[in-house]
Amino acid sequence: MRGHLVFRLLPLVLVALLAGGVLGADPLADGIAHWQAGRHEQAVEALKKAFRENPLSLDACSYLGLAAAAAGDHELAVVMFDNALRLDPTLGPVRMELAQSYFALGLYGLAEDEFRRLIAEGAPDGKVRQNIDNFLAAIAEKRRQDGHLFLQSYALRLEAARDSNARVSPSGDVYFDIDIPGLVGGLSVPTDRDGYLSVWGSGSFEYRRRGSRLAWQAQVDLGNISYFDEKDLDLQVLGARLGPAFRLSENTAAGAMLRGIYMDKDYADYLRSWGGLVWGTWRTPWRTNLRLEAELMDRDFTQPFDDGHDGTYGSVRLQTSTLLGGTLLSSSLSYAFANTDDAAESYDRFAAELRCRHPLVRRWQVFGEAFAGVRETLYDRPGPFSISRRRDTEYVLGASLERVFRTSIRHLETWRVGVFYEYTRSLSNLDLYDYDRHLTGVRASLVF
Repeated sequence: MRGHLVFRLLPLVLVALLAGGVLGADPLADGIAHWQAGRHEQAVEALKKAFRENPLSLDACSYLGLAAAAAGDHELAVVMFDNALRLDPTLGPVRMELAQSYFALGLYGLAEDEFRRLIAEGAPDGKVRQNIDNFLAAIAEKRRQDGHLFLQSYALRLEAARDSNARVSPSGDVYFDIDIPGLVGGLSVPTDRDGYLSVWGSGSFEYRRRGSRLAWQAQVDLGNISYFDEKDLDLQVLGARLGPAFRLSENTAAGAMLRGIYMDKDYADYLRSWGGLVWGTWRTPWRTNLRLEAELMDRDFTQPFDDGHDGTYGSVRLQTSTLLGGTLLSSSLSYAFANTDDAAESYDRFAAELRCRHPLVRRWQVFGEAFAGVRETLYDRPGPFSISRRRDTEYVLGASLERVFRTSIRHLETWRVGVFYEYTRSLSNLDLYDYDRHLTGVRASLVF
């Protein structure tokens, strides 16, 4: 009798165990439990899984936004709150959280839009309305301060790398002569280098008068590239730019800048350039930033044996960047030309690049980046010992791993340390210009 009873209850026990296992494996319930217990990072990971399983879940979007904001990842929070409002635009508390994340990111115009919409839609009185009024007052104060403020920022970058095929001169190549029977000293090929050390610093400045859409911007760049085994490859670069910028709307700006560049090689003047740059930016409703810029430069190679390379250089470039969750996708398309005194150095160049940056270990702020690019250059004249116009195509692949360190104030980024690798393969219709390049090194940058 007892054995018969156990046999009859066994299916019920199995059902109960399976039900308990399913409930325990519910990522949405687990994520909410973690969030309520203050375990924000665990909540983010569980709720990400819930979102992947059901992107149309209002609870998954809302709670993932709350957990991400609590963990300090306001970029992800903005994306998830926006997704939730697309599913249900009437969710006032979610819109309130979205506005606060915008404020935390310094996007005061977008934050104010959301707060104003809450008021227009009848935000509750009491503490909620008082909270909104406090944020609006803080935004007004920020704008009052920023309306008549001299803004400045500085960056310093240090880079050390092993370069298997140095190509650092302004003309694009570094060569040495070799003896070939019948063509003694007549050809040149790329040479290997041991490595280099690069130090680069920059300062950015902006001044805007109160209530004005006009600002004056300036930037100064100073850099040095020193190759370990070839002193004549040491380059010093000084650049400066200055010009007005116009804020056309909350999401659109444009400007123009005068530019100047000076470069030398330790022992003599090498290159002087001057010209202008115009640019425009637009933030689309789809959280994508577009930047279009065009420049025109007149370049003067001051070394006597390089005088034939003087001429005009210009480019047009379109850059885009989109934040998808925690992943930053960016791309660029460009066209450049050179019209020099020496037609052999005149060319048309087309280039494209795609980059993907993604957090690998969010707790430690470790990011990985991968990129791929292609550049094709068509010269106006044939290459040496050829009747065909020289055409070079370069393919570039690379990856990097970086650790980001942030301050405790609004999680502002201050400096990065990481390693990187780049591979370049050049294919030309003239075998002389085919080459492979491996670049491996470490990089550190400081922003203050």
